[in-house]
Amino acid sequence: MLNKALVAVLETTAKMTWSHALKLGRLQNQAAEPLEADMYRRKITEIREQMGELARASTAPTVVEFGTSGWRGRIGEDFTIHNVHKVTRAIIDTMRTPEFL
Repeated sequence: MLNKALVAVLETTAKMTWSHALKLGRLQNQAAEPLEADMYRRKITEIREQMGELARASTAPTVVEFGTSGWRGRIGEDFTIHNVHKVTRAIIDTMRTPEFL
């Protein structure tokens, strides 16, 4: 059975982040009832859609950090269409320099 605090989280319209989705995913995996798991799944889908829209619409600048596996960042926060464009442009500009060729 869901507790009141959890119901409040599931019904919130406030901005939720990937960390919320991860917590809800763990709860979904532990859910005893299919209807309970479905509630978590719907909220996770809502968060994905919200973060995807943020990734498409955001033009906020960010510091791009590369790690051993590539670009590190969160979709919709650091990894946005605007920032992908900036990084792609920088790579192309670098590849056109005499030093690179």
